[in-house]
Amino acid sequence: VLLPILFWSPQLEWTGCCMSISMVIFILAPAGAGGLPERSLILYNPSAKDASSQVRRLLGELALIYVSTTVIGAGLLWMMGTEPFAAINLAMMGVSTGGFTVFNGELDQVVGADGLFILTMLLFIGAANVFWLAALREGRWAQATRFREPYIFLGLIAFLAVLISLRLQ
Repeated sequence: VLLPILFWSPQLEWTGCCMSISMVIFILAPAGAGGLPERSLILYNPSAKDASSQVRRLLGELALIYVSTTVIGAGLLWMMGTEPFAAINLAMMGVSTGGFTVFNGELDQVVGADGLFILTMLLFIGAANVFWLAALREGRWAQATRFREPYIFLGLIAFLAVLISLRLQ
């Protein structure tokens, strides 16, 4: 299979996830949909005078965070010994929480144990609440602690990790 075709699927997952996050920020959150009754969580106000500058700022921040997380993830995977093409595709898959891989076989055989940890972190970042991540990034610790979902998610990951490790022994 040609490399551009293999690159196309993770790239579509990655772009689609970025557009989904944009939809949450620019459409669902301002509409109060999705369980966001607290107006202080809204990152964008379409009725504000500076709405267009808000859009540019938020899209720039989103692109910077999304691209930098992907590049850092790919770099870490590559440093752990993953082939560069696989590292880029796996980082895109992790950040977008997609499932497409560019190889056949077991994931741990391609990325190793350290790479699995990096992929787990990328998947967590990709699946985490964008408002929680924004609160952490901006140092709003009190607001970040009010989100229960990421902590439940982390607890579930830890529980499953322990359960799987006990089963593998």
